[in-house]
Amino acid sequence: MKFLASNQMKQAPNAEVMALFPAEQARVAELMAQGVLETLYVAADYSKAWLVFQTESEEIARQAVESLPLHKFLQVELTPLAEMG
Repeated sequence: MKFLASNQMKQAPNAEVMALFPAEQARVAELMAQGVLETLYVAADYSKAWLVFQTESEEIARQAVESLPLHKFLQVELTPLAEMG
């Protein structure tokens, strides 16, 4: 199943948040290499991000989102996606 994680920062990025960006990028690369994360889009101002996961369950997608270093700074909405075509 595919899931869309819509992430919004709870606060404006500060020094603490910016310091986590390299670890966030590394974790995203790991999830992509594992085939769990298909794609990632980030707003130009870094206030929002949209991730598409391919997992067996919503719980696995949620665990993947929660494994991101920036998770505690994010408000996350996870939406199951319909397969079209």
